[in-house]
Amino acid sequence: MRYSLLDLNNDTIYGFNEIGTIKYKVDKQELFLGLRTSVKLLKENETATFLFPSSLGYGYHGDDNKIGTNIPLKAVVSILKVEKDSILN
Repeated sequence: MRYSLLDLNNDTIYGFNEIGTIKYKVDKQELFLGLRTSVKLLKENETATFLFPSSLGYGYHGDDNKIGTNIPLKAVVSILKVEKDSILN
């Protein structure tokens, strides 16, 4: 998957190239709450834009870098490929 984060003025906080391509195991790795939920809504080769209140983003604390206190976020999320786990429980 790939994603970028913007503020509500459409100013890029973290761009696609800065974050890069991520291989994410659903509910097995740490992403902020809103992004974890969004990934589950998309299928392979889909892209969508999601708006998150700060409580579903980085909350009161922010990310200690570019995202400040109580900042709502816009995320553009693209699912590039879906791989099913070959081990059935």
